[in-house]
Amino acid sequence: RGWNPATSMVDVLKEVRQSLLDSGIVAYSTVTIKKEYPKPAIQLERLSSEIFATANGFCQEGMTVLSAEAAVPFLGDLSRLEATDKIALPFSYANQIYQRAERGQELQLPLTFEVTTKLGRKTHCAIFEFINGLPDMHVLLPKWVMDDLGISEREVVRVRGVVLQLINAVQIQPHSVDFYEAVRQSGMEVQLLLTESLARFSCLTEDTAVPIDVGGTFFNVQITKLQPHGAVRIIDTDVQHHFEFKVDFEPAPDLEDEAAKKEFQDRSLAALKLKREMSKQKQQDLEDRCRTARRRRYDALRAAAASAEKATAEKTGPVKAGGAN
Repeated sequence: RGWNPATSMVDVLKEVRQSLLDSGIVAYSTVTIKKEYPKPAIQLERLSSEIFATANGFCQEGMTVLSAEAAVPFLGDLSRLEATDKIALPFSYANQIYQRAERGQELQLPLTFEVTTKLGRKTHCAIFEFINGLPDMHVLLPKWVMDDLGISEREVVRVRGVVLQLINAVQIQPHSVDFYEAVRQSGMEVQLLLTESLARFSCLTEDTAVPIDVGGTFFNVQITKLQPHGAVRIIDTDVQHHFEFKVDFEPAPDLEDEAAKKEFQDRSLAALKLKREMSKQKQQDLEDRCRTARRRRYDALRAAAASAEKATAEKTGPVKAGGAN
């Protein structure tokens, strides 16, 4: 019958153990030594789910991701979603969240969410819209957000409502020195340009990249550091409330020095390429392990079936053809 995805690893190990015992094998056990796990990287600590309390009791595992383009056949044109960093959820979830107030429970606003991939990559965003017609257990994300998370259409993610604090400061790293050249040509002061551009987002998350518009051209910049936490919100419940946050960035190399310019660009591109390759490699390793496990299970079942068939044939003996005497 092939591999059953619902089979747990514990069941597999129990079956292997029983097969070894049935074969009469003599096993020598070794004493395991408990070792401490290495401490997680700072970025992992700063994005740990324990830091950000679950908001409005909302947490959905295994939600299927779609881009606005993939949802066109049944939802129509939602291209405006692509110009945001926000998330769209099924309309039924609006009732689930907003009815908390009717039940006398606290309704935590603004609505912000944590999106976590199977490989642990995270981003945070506000609600774009609760959409009538979007099936339950489906979520819409801008394509550029999906690309940054390293996920494709119809992959599954966890979506959790979270409480995020307002941003105090952000440190960014442009992916290319072309960004600095574009800023210089625009005639704008880089701090003002970055502050105005970043203020258009709803939330920011460390170790993610966001597109910045400079004179009609978009440049990706890496979010390297945030305050007060590794994920923050920029939107506020009071839309009239104006708040300021500090923007810092790695200074551009001397744009007149071609050698320095090339070295900086090569280093930035190499870091970006390594990040993408690592994400793809992790996904490939996961798929390879699943494929190998399914194949081993299939081979074991086929061998067991062949063995059972052989045992049955030996018991019944060969079938002899005969006729009337």
